[in-house]
Formats: sequence, structure tokens, C-alpha cells
Amino acid sequence: MDCTDALQATDLVSDLRKAVDSKVGSQVKNCCVEICGGRVTVRGNSPTYYVKQLATHALLPIIGDRELDNLILVDPPRVRDPAN
Repeated sequence: MDCTDALQATDLVSDLRKAVDSKVGSQVKNCCVEICGGRVTVRGNSPTYYVKQLATHALLPIIGDRELDNLILVDPPRVRDPAN
């Protein structure tokens, strides 16, 4: 990858991250977007599967013909037992 490609990839990662933030706000914790070759990978932790899907829908219009790996983990908040 030459410098121009690296700069364009950095700009695209920034745009992708902004798209996720715009769609789901801070609901995806530790959000990370990476580009490697023709693949875009998004990672983080989401409270619901719905939020994970919203992140996917935020990215799809931007990634073009790249493959998307949504590795966001769904980790619902734990309900505290009032008896304890």
C-alpha cells in the first residue's frame, strides 16, 4: 500500500467510524473499524442485536464493494437481582 492508499484508508476509517457513531451514538462501546484489503471489520460491544444491526446499516452504503465483517459482540446489560 503506498502513502496515497494509506491516507485514503485512514480517511475511510474515519468516515466509517463517524457513520457508526451517528447511527448508534455511544451504544457500541470500544468501537473499532479496520480496513484490510477488500474487507472492513467493525468490532466493539453492543447492548442489543438491534444496535449491532444498526451499525451494519450505517456502514453498508459507504464501504462500496468491500466485504463487511461485523464482529460486534452483543453483551446485554445484566439485571441486578433486588434480593441481593
